[in-house]
Amino acid sequence: MLLRSIRYCSTFQAYLQERDHLRMALLLKQYPIKFIDQQFNRVLEKFNILQPFTSTNYETIHLQIINSPIKV
Repeated sequence: MLLRSIRYCSTFQAYLQERDHLRMALLLKQYPIKFIDQQFNRVLEKFNILQPFTSTNYETIHLQIINSPIKV
């Protein structure tokens, strides 16, 4: 679901909102925050994304993920 958020959110702000909604939905289903963070990081590691998202690098990372043949 995080990967889908990155692929469909064209702006950094939209991504942040979608990520927060996803995190809240998982917390409401009683997933531990540590587990959620590990899974979010796992998705990013599959795409060799080691730096945190920022408003300046989001578009580059967004395009990298869209154009990647990797399916999670």
